[in-house]
Amino acid sequence: MNKLSCSANSDDLEYWHENDKTWKKDTPPSDQIRNKNLVHDASTMWIGDNEDTEAPVGLDYRLKGV
Repeated sequence: MNKLSCSANSDDLEYWHENDKTWKKDTPPSDQIRNKNLVHDASTMWIGDNEDTEAPVGLDYRLKGV
């Protein structure tokens, strides 16, 4: 993920800090890293709960029905 910080928008890169329950620009301590995932908060597919039958992506960012 740190390789992404070399991009033009690296000032926008933030990390989740579990203990503080917030996003911060500094990398969290290793004991707070649960998953090494990247979350992109914009998508061409809309997100919806199980009641939204037209949303292709669930609230867990996974494709529904896959």
